[in-house]
Amino acid sequence: MSKTWIRLGTALLLAGSLLWFHNGLDNVAAEDQSSAFTMKSDVSTVKAIEQFHVTIEGSGLSEMYAYDVTLELPQGMTLVDAEDLLPGGLSVAPVVKGNTIRYGSTKSGNADGENGTQALSRFKLKSSTSGSASIKLISVKSIKKTTTGLVSTIHTIQQTVQLTITAGNNGNNGNNGNNGNNGNNGNNGNNGNSGNSGNSGNSGNNGNSGNSGNSDFGTTIVTEEMGGSQVRSGRIVIPAVDRVQAPLELLQSWSSQNTSAVMVVVVGKATYSFPLSELSSAALRHALGEQADEAVLTINITEANEELVNKAEQEAAKLGTTLLIKPIDFEVFAETPNGDKVPLTKFAGYVPRTFELDFDVEPENMVGVYWNEATGELLPVPTAFRVVNGKYVAELYRKGNSAYSLIRLDKHFTDLNGHWSQPLVESMANKLIVKGTPDQRFEPDKAVTRAEFAAMLVRALSLDEAGAKTSFYRYKWTMA
Repeated sequence: MSKTWIRLGTALLLAGSLLWFHNGLDNVAAEDQSSAFTMKSDVSTVKAIEQFHVTIEGSGLSEMYAYDVTLELPQGMTLVDAEDLLPGGLSVAPVVKGNTIRYGSTKSGNADGENGTQALSRFKLKSSTSGSASIKLISVKSIKKTTTGLVSTIHTIQQTVQLTITAGNNGNNGNNGNNGNNGNNGNNGNNGNSGNSGNSGNSGNNGNSGNSGNSDFGTTIVTEEMGGSQVRSGRIVIPAVDRVQAPLELLQSWSSQNTSAVMVVVVGKATYSFPLSELSSAALRHALGEQADEAVLTINITEANEELVNKAEQEAAKLGTTLLIKPIDFEVFAETPNGDKVPLTKFAGYVPRTFELDFDVEPENMVGVYWNEATGELLPVPTAFRVVNGKYVAELYRKGNSAYSLIRLDKHFTDLNGHWSQPLVESMANKLIVKGTPDQRFEPDKAVTRAEFAAMLVRALSLDEAGAKTSFYRYKWTMA
């Protein structure tokens, strides 16, 4: 078997291991009673809206390989971010349900477990209300590495950290946001008026979005002035209504200054991070012809048309679910002054797009999907969830453009009850990586063929099924 197949197989197994871990190890015997866990806050008093941290620490650890923490927050307090501190740990997005947060991490392979005292995770929080607040560490599930396998113990903690939340400033400085009028889109600076609610007055700085360049009927024109230090940082953020246009020559110049630079287009609750290195191909210049130096790149981020939405909803219904968000269409093309258009639909690397969500997330049951125009299907894409400023954000990765949405599935197979692979297989089924049989069976003890394994890789990595090769090399293994 080639090294490439081994690496891809390992990646799938690792992803599966994380899903399996996050669903819990409830069937493993519990025996580690020597460990203790505590929660500490970096402040005892904090102003409303200001961010602070609480840290979960373990002591008396013995070969700790993984953990799963459950916290309870008071009303008005939200999670801003979660950080894994387990050395060599691989974490998944925190699961937020109401006021409860679950977060965990696991090592992989033959990594050694942790011993003694170790900080496990740090949570960045903020409160929108003043008064006395109690944060409760409900429990910690510790997973210990032994010579016979992994052993889990659920430690019921019920520790409370008390904080005093004081009222924030008047935030009148937020009115400075009106300075955004210096730009042609400067009216966005009026967002600064939101400063009238506590420290959120600092959001008046949004007035700087007045620099977002010229606007013509929803089109934001990218100018050289927007680059500056952003080019050096590698992230050129461009707020827009629904369309961005930029001279191709300017973007190629930025790419030559920083080969890893991306242009991050922000439209409402969606972002699109376009790698400028995609514009350096000789094929693109050849397709644009003599007017390549005068071409303009256009990026459109819009809600899909009604016809496509109806088709996507019908396909979601066939999968036994509904669309969680209305499909968002991403389109990129280069155009010359004489009207020649060259669409950019496939890329060398994975291009991320994000959606800010207004609902709780179940990472093990949700997946991003894209509309495959050629087959008329909703197909899965690699999807990650994270928390930003107290809101869940879905990140969808794919080497191409289309219309994208999210779905939630709750798949079960009749012949998996009690089987060791059940949590992993059902999580992968919820992400459309495995399918099972038409009669809702999975046949878990049946050997996987090379074609079936290849199909799982194609779906897991969102590869182009139409272009996938179906032939295999046969290897003969010999022992020296």
